[in-house]
Amino acid sequence: MGLVTSLPTVASHVISNKEKVVTNSQNIVASQMGKRWYHMLLTQDPDTVFDAAMEIVDSLSKQYPPINNTAAIRKAWEAYTELADSYNEPGLFTALIGYEWRALGGNNLHRNVVFRDDGEMARKTNPFSQFDSQNPEDLWRA
Repeated sequence: MGLVTSLPTVASHVISNKEKVVTNSQNIVASQMGKRWYHMLLTQDPDTVFDAAMEIVDSLSKQYPPINNTAAIRKAWEAYTELADSYNEPGLFTALIGYEWRALGGNNLHRNVVFRDDGEMARKTNPFSQFDSQNPEDLWRA
């Protein structure tokens, strides 16, 4: 499977499995915000799904995390790294595992963290976010 055909496949897999990803942790659905996003993501309305995505992105620019639950974060990280592993085809398609750290109001201060190994190695840690520290140098200690 080539790059051009793989990208739509990965995207459609994420969209078709959004219920599994969201409900992968009861801790997410148990929160008021998580339940709201869950119901929005399950609609068949593209505008509602887009609105949910924008709410999620916006919530990450606030001072406090929208869902402050380490078990929920862990389950989501496991789901995403397993998804990337399932689409990785050495020599044909490289599914990178990584995340973006950004500072709050940091004049567009972003750092991309990409793991060079597979999900097994990436799962030895949790993503380090702006909620953990506003200092980009702390990424080296994470």
